[in-house]
Amino acid sequence: MRFSKYLVAMIVAAAPLAAQRSTGPIEIGMDAMLSRQSYETDFGKSSATFFQVPVQQIRVAVPMTPTISLEPSIGYVHVSDDGSSSDAFSGELGLLVHFNENRKQPQGFVRPLIGVDDQFGTGGTHFTMGAGLGMKIPATDRISYRVELRYKHQFESDGVSGNLFGLAAGLSFFTK
Repeated sequence: MRFSKYLVAMIVAAAPLAAQRSTGPIEIGMDAMLSRQSYETDFGKSSATFFQVPVQQIRVAVPMTPTISLEPSIGYVHVSDDGSSSDAFSGELGLLVHFNENRKQPQGFVRPLIGVDDQFGTGGTHFTMGAGLGMKIPATDRISYRVELRYKHQFESDGVSGNLFGLAAGLSFFTK
């Protein structure tokens, strides 16, 4: 749990520091996601499919160069089933690398990331690493659609490890 607090503090501190060096408009976005999560425990394997709408995560991308942005994001989900429920928080720090610098045209991108997933109630806090591959498609001068295929590995904690494969789709809003 101590590690997750340090990572969240790093993500929160990163955005204002990066904004001071910003070379372009800040991107603020939100995404829905369809994901398949698999878990391996001491008792066996399990998996679940999630469809999280309208918002699975909120993200802020601060440009460091015309093609590279620092992108912290946070997510929260509440799941209830047959009278029981659980909550999960995720914090990520991604490096958004665009394949071209003209956001008035479709932009492909890759996004390596590190983060933490904290499952409240179960005590499971996992360090995560992953990557995304996606496309931004301009809708107007200051709004783009964003689609991303994503993989994230949850490293073992308390006898549980996992993998997530997902398709995120959302909107990005630019400050200028």
